[in-house]
Amino acid sequence: MQIFININNTDLKMNSLRLHNWLNEHSNKWILGNFGTSIYLILTTNNYNRLANAVISLKLFILKDLKCDEDLHFSKSFLKSKTINNENEFGKIFKTYFLSDSSDVESKDAFNNIVMKRYSKKYIINLFKNNPDGFDPEKRCSFCSKEFAQNYNRKRHEEKCPKKINIEQSENKEDETTITSDLINKLNDFKKDIQNMLDNFASNNTPNNINSNNNNTINSNNTVIQNIQINNLSKKEKLNFYLKDMIDIETFTKNYKDNKKYHLTHEEAEVLLENSENSGMYSYADGLYTYLKKKYCQQLEDITGSKPNYSDSILPFVCADTVNLRSHYELSPDDGWVLVKSTDKIKDIIEISGNQIFDHHKKFVDCASKKNEKPIINIFLRKSDYSKIENKLEELSKNIQKPALATK
Repeated sequence: MQIFININNTDLKMNSLRLHNWLNEHSNKWILGNFGTSIYLILTTNNYNRLANAVISLKLFILKDLKCDEDLHFSKSFLKSKTINNENEFGKIFKTYFLSDSSDVESKDAFNNIVMKRYSKKYIINLFKNNPDGFDPEKRCSFCSKEFAQNYNRKRHEEKCPKKINIEQSENKEDETTITSDLINKLNDFKKDIQNMLDNFASNNTPNNINSNNNNTINSNNTVIQNIQINNLSKKEKLNFYLKDMIDIETFTKNYKDNKKYHLTHEEAEVLLENSENSGMYSYADGLYTYLKKKYCQQLEDITGSKPNYSDSILPFVCADTVNLRSHYELSPDDGWVLVKSTDKIKDIIEISGNQIFDHHKKFVDCASKKNEKPIINIFLRKSDYSKIENKLEELSKNIQKPALATK
């Protein structure tokens, strides 16, 4: 559990060094900021499963250490606390309390009044760099304006928000209307072409003119038929139509495991390790998913010659059902995109990532352990939802050149 504690030091007149022994005994990692009138703490503790228990223990220590009158000081609000639930809350608290009047975390004076154990300046600086717009993300549903305490809960709600579903259904109807209208226009043009062809034949009786008009008509008709056929394809058929030239999941996994060029770098492994320790499973999974997309794009560039933007790319697995997460599509080496229920291949990728982090830092990532594989896989699948990429399939296919020398 990660908690923040604000100690009013005006009445206590205590030295922050007195807290070191207590912190070392009760917390495996902590940040202590001493700013005269107030002392701020961020600590991670496994000794208490409730915030109140940790706060009471600290109060008793302070009163005993200073030999204060217990009733007197418990009646004063000299200590305030709250839990830190995610990385955004951590960053917001650190910026508000620990940076004081300085807004630049990279300035040489930013950490003057701060002592840390098992937190690093590099982690905090990277956290601020990755959140240039601040740590107060929008927590209202963009469709129904419902408020949420957690940004993750908002994202999960938006995936099945009733208003979003209504909007999508309305858009689908508009698309169908547009397709019908386009088809009618094409048919009208087709009739005009036929009529012009007959008029020309009657007046000139020239075979060359007839052939030219006939070819134009056939090309236009083929375009209409192709558009209708694509819109009627299933999810699997669309994936195989647009994304058949991607690197399959077995090739990607083998290269990711065996070729050091595609391994996690020392810095990437450090960021993932700190995300796991400081912010928990979702932050670790989110960061790992992003790095995997980068590694996939590197392989895609080396094998196919294409240079897709990793933020717009997808991995060789796509979720078919984000509600129940019972099945997903994988790009196989021989059969193209296939619907599968087994998540063993995604498990392999997670285990390989955990081993690479250990190779760099000689620490096992708890989030990558077998007991946590299932939640991470579920996060991966929700992030690769088919409905999120369906409208971008044609654009994605243009960024992937057909591999000329791809090897598996």
